[in-house]
Amino acid sequence: CVTVRRRGEMEDTMASLKFWLWRSTLPGMGSQMKLALLWHFGGDPEAVYYGEQGEYFLVEGMTRQTAQALENKSLEAADRILGDCARLGLDLVTIQDAGYPDRLRNIYDPPLLLYVQGRMPQFDEEVAVTMVGTRGASLYAQQAAERLAFQLAGLWAIVVSGLAKGGDAAAHRGALRSGGLTAAV
Repeated sequence: CVTVRRRGEMEDTMASLKFWLWRSTLPGMGSQMKLALLWHFGGDPEAVYYGEQGEYFLVEGMTRQTAQALENKSLEAADRILGDCARLGLDLVTIQDAGYPDRLRNIYDPPLLLYVQGRMPQFDEEVAVTMVGTRGASLYAQQAAERLAFQLAGLWAIVVSGLAKGGDAAAHRGALRSGGLTAAV
């Protein structure tokens, strides 16, 4: 998504992204199960889509409910999300893309897809500091989070938070006010 591609390559990428998005819209399936399915089907999200229920049960931890969710082959939600991403100028980065951060890829429960707006920081090469706060943070806590994030981002740290209101939002505001980088996960 992030690199320049010829027309045929872009169409192949969009088709592949549909299958990544299809899985991300299915209810009741955590990242670990999505990864297990992906690896079971040779790393091919399209193969997961076209898989049969009997094959799904060969994946460790598969439940009847999850296998039934995989029987929903509608790509409507995936098409809608692709359209929204195009309209909003968002790029999608899959766990298999070279631009996916190794630090994130190597956690226990990594997201399979990242939605990127703007320039994605070089997480593997730069200092990143995670700031997490409560949604109902007091005024003092929000001011402290914003001030700390302002200082950290001013020292070239990437401030990573969750984009929720309260403490997370204050951290993002502080990083942005300093002209630094911030990432919402």
